[in-house]
Amino acid sequence: MYARVTWLEGSPAQAREAIAAMREQAIPAIEAAAGFQEMLFLVDREGGRALALTLWETLEDLEGSEELARHLRSLPLARWAASGAERFELALRVRAGG
Repeated sequence: MYARVTWLEGSPAQAREAIAAMREQAIPAIEAAAGFQEMLFLVDREGGRALALTLWETLEDLEGSEELARHLRSLPLARWAASGAERFELALRVRAGG
């Protein structure tokens, strides 16, 4: 499994709007992409920072989603902007109870 991590920054006062914009604008498009497995959106409301982590079944799926990722990073999610993005291979995954 492979991951893309995207960092976002913006006004702490607009954290709620950024979360809503992610839910309404980005998630439907990401869910429809081939090989999409999971997404986590972590927000530091006080610091005006967020991390979007998407998981993809194969490296090819991750690579195939690059155009979509570039498009989504260009959206003004409540005026929060992407400040960087990187790829990773998921080496370990631990869940409660197993």
